[in-house]
Amino acid sequence: KERHFKGACEQIVLLNKKILALQKRYKKAKNDKMRPFQYNIQLRLAVVEGVRNMYYEYLYKTAEQIVELRQELFGDTVQIVTDTRANDISV
Repeated sequence: KERHFKGACEQIVLLNKKILALQKRYKKAKNDKMRPFQYNIQLRLAVVEGVRNMYYEYLYKTAEQIVELRQELFGDTVQIVTDTRANDISV
């Protein structure tokens, strides 16, 4: 589970970079008044943001499972920490 959790975290980092790149492209298309490109980039942004949000949901559920397993197996007291500013979830 933890290996999948770390892999999903890496994917979120990549998706955040992709979103930043698309936002830059959108801003350039808007400044250059290229409406067809703006629309296309908006659609791509919506899809990438949707995928990222699904990863966040998966991460949160997986983090809860990891916490439960650690408590059962090792008696560890673990908290799930979320940072909405950094869009980060850690166990």
